[in-house]
Amino acid sequence: MVGITTVVFRWLSIEIFSNDHFDHVARARQVMLGDWPVRDFVDPGLPLMYLLSAAVQALIGSPLLAEALIFASGLAVAAALSFRAAALAAGSVTVALFAVMLQVGAYPRSYNYPKLLVYALAVTVGWWAVDRLSTARLAALAAITAASYYYRHDHGIYVGLGAVVLIAVHLWPLGARRVGRIVVAYAGLVLLLLLPHLAYVQYHSGLARYFAVGVDYGRAEAAINPGEAPLFGLDGGLANSLPFLFWLCWVMPLAGVVLLRHGEAATATRMRAEAPKIAMVIALAVAVNLGFVRSPVVSRLPDVAVPHTILGAWLLAALWRRSAAVRGRAAIRVALVACAALTAVSVDAAFGTREHVRRTGLWMSPGELVRRLHEVADDLREEAPELLPGTAQQLAPFLAYVRECTADDDRLLFVGYEPELFVIARRGFAGGHMMFFGQFNAAPQDQALTVQRLARESVPFVLMPSANHVAFRNVFGEVARYVDANYRPMTSIGGDGEAIDVLVERSRPPAASLHPPTGWPCFR
Repeated sequence: MVGITTVVFRWLSIEIFSNDHFDHVARARQVMLGDWPVRDFVDPGLPLMYLLSAAVQALIGSPLLAEALIFASGLAVAAALSFRAAALAAGSVTVALFAVMLQVGAYPRSYNYPKLLVYALAVTVGWWAVDRLSTARLAALAAITAASYYYRHDHGIYVGLGAVVLIAVHLWPLGARRVGRIVVAYAGLVLLLLLPHLAYVQYHSGLARYFAVGVDYGRAEAAINPGEAPLFGLDGGLANSLPFLFWLCWVMPLAGVVLLRHGEAATATRMRAEAPKIAMVIALAVAVNLGFVRSPVVSRLPDVAVPHTILGAWLLAALWRRSAAVRGRAAIRVALVACAALTAVSVDAAFGTREHVRRTGLWMSPGELVRRLHEVADDLREEAPELLPGTAQQLAPFLAYVRECTADDDRLLFVGYEPELFVIARRGFAGGHMMFFGQFNAAPQDQALTVQRLARESVPFVLMPSANHVAFRNVFGEVARYVDANYRPMTSIGGDGEAIDVLVERSRPPAASLHPPTGWPCFR
């Protein structure tokens, strides 16, 4: 029921796809054209996202419909598994349901579904593995770790850290040597599963260069969106909802460690049994806090929801039970209920939960609900303008022109970051570069490779936002010189400092016909 409700909720509340969602969809489009990550285009380390998206697009046909199915299903599975783990940890379905409602209500961004799905799967498999640890179950834990790496490489690191903590705490009573042997076996199994990708990367790029590109990408993103810690303001009230949730995400792991240590000192049977599992969740919570939460915090905080959902449910239930044996039980329980209520109010205030629920109209009749589900599917299939980012709407006539007046294997070069344009135009990106931003992939050898690719590809158009002219020439000088030598202005779209200049290849002879809606020459 949790999974089904989450699917329906996310499906009915779909609105504009942000351009960030098209980041992996454009690369999936590239895969469908026959290109492969690393070999043919820049891959910052998310191969499974491209391949899964490409497979579903090939099956369904419509990129937006395919993406909606992927992310709604991924978030639903994450919610269902989080609920299961929270119920096991808390020993209470009610507490688990409350916790997972906050997770879903925080409304994680659609394209970040792996940041929830991966960790819900990791906890599920990890807890199952240590219930009766065997070679087969250890291999399953290694498999989910490898899958996390293939989704995005840092996921593999964080899940691996959680798995090592799980194994170490579980086997510690048997001695450090036993822990070391199992951890080494686990690491060996993970490495074995990663070898195909590592060998592929080494052959086409070299591992050192590949991981340097990944670090470069992370550094460029961090420069644009640095880490920040929201502070409480003097105004109080709902304005402090986000700081409250942010610091709660740090207080909970600390409280979990204190509670686990206290439980072990008291040799409580229940605490000893659940210590390895909760220790894994604490490790994951700290890892994702450090890895995912940066500016803007309001957009990124929901990405860390899974370990905190499980940890929060366990803390609430454990503290409730422990309060029965101390004085002031009523006051402690009132404080726990107040904290839970404050968390719920803060989630609504920070992430607009009620607005998302209102948009779904979940209270409609079954017949109306089915009709609305079909309406959303039709809008996705037809790529309704209200679902597209502003730049795609601004360039709609040009994108239609590209589809009708260029060949299917032609490519576009966009100087900036608007990955949705390639998806809506149904064309690949040129030079192996989906985006140009900051200093990412701007080293001389990278620019030389970009120019080599451009020279052998069919690239009729370069799109250059006027705001990016100077930065492009300063940072990507070699690529800019190639563009200047081989392209000339054709038209400009937009204005008021937001114009996008369209350059056409100098040597490309136009067809005799013009495109009727725009009057531009066709180049088929």
